[in-house]
Amino acid sequence: MKQLTIFILRTLTYLNISALLLSFSLSAQAAVVLQYHHIDTNTPFSTSTDPALFKQHIEYLVNNGFNVVSLPALIEGLNNQEVNHDKSVAITFDDGFISIYTHAYPTLKAHNLPFTIFVNTDPIQAKRPTHLSWDHLREMKQHGATIANHTHRHSYLINPDGLTSVKNEINSHQNSNDVSESNWKSAFIEEIETTQKLLKTELNQDIKLFAYPYGEFDQQTNTLLAEMGYIGFGQHSGAIRAGMDMQSLPRYPASNQYGKFPLFATKLNTIAFDETTHFTPNYGVIDESSENPPSLYISGSEALLNSINCFGSSVGALPKVKINNTTLMITPEQPFTSRRFRYNCTAKSHETGHFRWVSIPWVNLGVDAK
Repeated sequence: MKQLTIFILRTLTYLNISALLLSFSLSAQAAVVLQYHHIDTNTPFSTSTDPALFKQHIEYLVNNGFNVVSLPALIEGLNNQEVNHDKSVAITFDDGFISIYTHAYPTLKAHNLPFTIFVNTDPIQAKRPTHLSWDHLREMKQHGATIANHTHRHSYLINPDGLTSVKNEINSHQNSNDVSESNWKSAFIEEIETTQKLLKTELNQDIKLFAYPYGEFDQQTNTLLAEMGYIGFGQHSGAIRAGMDMQSLPRYPASNQYGKFPLFATKLNTIAFDETTHFTPNYGVIDESSENPPSLYISGSEALLNSINCFGSSVGALPKVKINNTTLMITPEQPFTSRRFRYNCTAKSHETGHFRWVSIPWVNLGVDAK
């Protein structure tokens, strides 16, 4: 009896330690990336963050034990399967608007926090007053900024018709309205390499981090981006863990609409679903001939599936259909009419008490790019 008791105690101790290590691993390897555009009150609401709200975000990070890291350091840790500091967060900005310098940079500099700016370089070259200059970028680079690639013209990359300026140049020589796959590939590469060369020339920086304009990507763009050696980021929400697709990493939009407390704090503490849970597809592209709304299939343990809830852009909770004990089907009741929409799925983690969060982005090519 005594030996049985010892065996049980040892077994429980082992299980408790294993659970603790698993919990630490899951939470410590999780990271969150924040995405901003304008930090201003006089710019489009949907892509703007009030400077006062931005300061609240930064103060919350600083005062609540978050480890704000540079994006290159975060990626290096994931690539090396290293155990990162729990509550790791990276801060990013898209497009390179002047308000980053006037309203965000002073706060970040005061707290000595690293950040990344994904720039499209055409407006910088044109010296548009709405955008940062090379001198602004040089200064911020000296104080913790990583400057990264967001294409030259901020083009739509999935649909060749989106590469408007490049398409027109091709057609002027070919007298054709058709952009072949090879021409699309050349245009895609040109958009990225033009910016990368400028970053190297102007800033002496050649870090291969990339953010998709409008958050639009598909398998073809991801494959080509990987061949070019870049890490890619979208605009869909969710936490990051080692082993994810490195050409379509998520970021939490932190604009006025999505950055309000207490939801902002909840997002910062999320973790990714682990590799035993599968979402099919991970992202999707539909057109006029495709099923709309598209279906999402989730496979995993029965306990986890019972705790998952999914929400669609502008429609709220999505119905769940149980295919079997390990598979769910998620299909909205009505078609989507927007070009971009998402299915956000969450489940509370029993190991950490935090929410697991994943976002499945969709692009409807049947809706014109605007």
